[in-house]
Amino acid sequence: MRRYYTALSFLLMILLFVGNGWPQATKKLGSREVPGPLPPRSDAAMPQLDQMTDVVYGEAGGQKLKLDFAKPTLCRDQKVPLVIYVHDGGWRSGDKSGAFQRGDSRMFFQLGFAVASINYRLAPQSHFPAQIHDCKLAVRYLRNNAEELGIGPDKIGIWGSSAGGKK
Repeated sequence: MRRYYTALSFLLMILLFVGNGWPQATKKLGSREVPGPLPPRSDAAMPQLDQMTDVVYGEAGGQKLKLDFAKPTLCRDQKVPLVIYVHDGGWRSGDKSGAFQRGDSRMFFQLGFAVASINYRLAPQSHFPAQIHDCKLAVRYLRNNAEELGIGPDKIGIWGSSAGGKK
């Protein structure tokens, strides 16, 4: 009889694993649960994300300024750090789209960071330093809406390529 219960318990465990997938070890960064892997890898799977696109963060020169925002679904109920991606194009071309598919964005998401990708007014229609003013406006918008977005208003970084930063 004892063997019967042992075999039944083993069978129930297998059924639970098959039904729910193999148990995953919780990944933590400090006190926060994060999607992982740790350390992050650009070739690892993209975590599931909560995304908002074309959020108007301001208006300048008669133009609506927009950003895209994403945060790992696993971190939905946590206040997380934010990194803002500023696209390349020498202030003359480019667009915010595609930032979330980048390998470096993927690693930020694995670490439980939120990512915002911003558009700014382009030259030559808008003269420098209009682009810098737009970037600062985006930071102010994100700080002012930190509670709603679940981000730390004092934990904001910025990165990009070309005009947005160093490659």
